[in-house]
Amino acid sequence: MKSLRQATPPVSELSLDGLGINFEDDEWFLRRNVIDGIVETRRLDFSCIPDGWKVPIKIYLALAMLGRLERSTRYALVLYERFIVLRSFAVWCYEEGVDSPSDLSPELICPWTDASRAVGRVEAGATRMRAKFICVEDFLLNVGDVSAVVRAEMVRVGKRMSKEASVAAKKRKVDDDLSEQECLMLLADAIKLIEEDGPTIEAFMGEVMAIEAGRLCSAGRRMNSFYIAKRSLPLNGFRSKALAKLDPRVGYGEQIMLKIAEGAAIFIISLLSSMRPSESRRLTTASVKPSNALGMPAGAETSDLIEGVLSKSGRPHEWVAAPAVSDAIAFLERLGRPIRDHVGTAALFVLNMYRGRGPAEARDDQRGARVDGYVALRRSMRAFAEASIPGLDSEKLNFRPLRRFMARFIARRDRSSLGALAYQYGHLEARITDTYYVGLDRDLSTLLEEENANEVVSAMDDLISAEHVYTNLPTPVIAESISRMNGVLERASTNLEVMRMLGAGVVLGPCDWGYCFYREARSRCDGDANGPNPGKRTPSTCAGCLNFTATAKHAPWWELRRQDLISFLKLRGIPEQSRRIAEERLASTELILKKIGSSL
Repeated sequence: MKSLRQATPPVSELSLDGLGINFEDDEWFLRRNVIDGIVETRRLDFSCIPDGWKVPIKIYLALAMLGRLERSTRYALVLYERFIVLRSFAVWCYEEGVDSPSDLSPELICPWTDASRAVGRVEAGATRMRAKFICVEDFLLNVGDVSAVVRAEMVRVGKRMSKEASVAAKKRKVDDDLSEQECLMLLADAIKLIEEDGPTIEAFMGEVMAIEAGRLCSAGRRMNSFYIAKRSLPLNGFRSKALAKLDPRVGYGEQIMLKIAEGAAIFIISLLSSMRPSESRRLTTASVKPSNALGMPAGAETSDLIEGVLSKSGRPHEWVAAPAVSDAIAFLERLGRPIRDHVGTAALFVLNMYRGRGPAEARDDQRGARVDGYVALRRSMRAFAEASIPGLDSEKLNFRPLRRFMARFIARRDRSSLGALAYQYGHLEARITDTYYVGLDRDLSTLLEEENANEVVSAMDDLISAEHVYTNLPTPVIAESISRMNGVLERASTNLEVMRMLGAGVVLGPCDWGYCFYREARSRCDGDANGPNPGKRTPSTCAGCLNFTATAKHAPWWELRRQDLISFLKLRGIPEQSRRIAEERLASTELILKKIGSSL
């Protein structure tokens, strides 16, 4: 059981003047600095909380903001969420006849948890209810004047709910929502939109601004003559699927075009940089640090960096920016430059707030700079997805699955990249990335544990038909194995029958660089009975393993690796040890390419 709390300080000692809050007011405004002087507020309305609960809840939130609790915080969104939970708890207790925390009886704890569960979502409901319970428990044990019996009941119920949440998390079906193919199709179209349609969009908007001059009424609205002139503007058309059928000259086409273009940029940034939306919202026009400004040696090929702050920890962080991410941010900067100049901000995401209406039409509270919110960013991203893949259920597209997708996509192909992934995601340990992002991938975790008949048959067929095969086994051994595979495929009528004829224990580890027909006794990656060791399964390890084979199908991957190694060895100032390792890997790569019939 938790230790008894310290005495609650009197209200007179709880001064929130430094935060701009008067404790006695029924309305508190929590201010949050987003970026570039732009401030957002969250309103806490205590007037709807029963009188006997109002002051204790105020005291709890004040203590949290002043840093006097173990779970103290000044993060506005966290405080707002706690307020919502405690308000709901207080109203429920009041309706049950409990006028204040001191009147609470242990018999009401379990009924409240049952009444507060999410209906129809058992697994998710258990986790969310546990989060609510932690908030109420922290409130009652620190501020609420409750009896020892209630405290004991809170601890007992808390342990039970923690166990329920743990069990539910294991049973919960984790779904990436969008398939890998859908994500890659959207990414390809988004990049095409930014690279090929971006100049067309910018040129069109420049012409729109030119004809807008002199065609605005006194209220700032566009006149009919403007729309007539806009319909006569030349347009070469768009090449991306998302904009292919759109004409921005008619109707709301201009606004739809901007929304889809912004959504494409948001999709690229969210997927390839792994930034949370709360981190993306803090982007400015100066967030990207070009590689040529990072002090790297001449000729060195490096990526741009995005400077920012991690949302959860508040630590400064640098995200590696792929070229597509840098291009997307630069596109948004150019597209929104007139608006930023008008409202006086460097914040990147201010487009949606003013799209489709002139400054004169905006309300007074909207004339200042405001950053797009989470919902606005997601709405734009979904608009792009719907336009790019007609019929796609855009409700499946959310930011967190995109963060998970990138981690899993990379880890499926190279588990040794977990350290780099952890840095990109801002995690202090690779174990966190593996557990909460990669480890939730059921397909990845079961691929090597279960017999995958389709993959095995496809690999066998490729090996049998290949003219050249790279392997570290003696020629007679591999010839005998291929002959046996051919016989099995000729006699079997189904893929599952192939697995039965091959016998138990056939484990396939497919990857981009080859096939692993796994046998524990000859495993170079120190695998076990379940399959290869994912932490040590790298191209360099596989290249020297007896379980590894490759065909001409894998030549493009090894050719790219050869080019990367050659580029690396051309860099100046490489440590001697790193150079020797790269030279060994290059020699191994060239040997594989020669064996599988490359043009090398």
